[in-house]
Amino acid sequence: MTLDDLIARTAASLERQIEKAIEYDELLLAEKGATQAEIAEHVAIRREEAAGWKAECLAEIQRGLTHVDAPSTRIQ
Repeated sequence: MTLDDLIARTAASLERQIEKAIEYDELLLAEKGATQAEIAEHVAIRREEAAGWKAECLAEIQRGLTHVDAPSTRIQ
């Protein structure tokens, strides 16, 4: 598996997690009586936040896998 393959698979996994979280939020807000407009606004905010989080996660993973001279977290 190449680094690009790994990043793509990880991105897809993160996207699935984001979608599940947003679906849960939508259900919870609907149960609490939120309007469709309120739910849509919340979802838009969550998607924007999630996009930034996903980008940060992927960048950190890529840095960790490409910087072989990085210090080890293993206890010596």
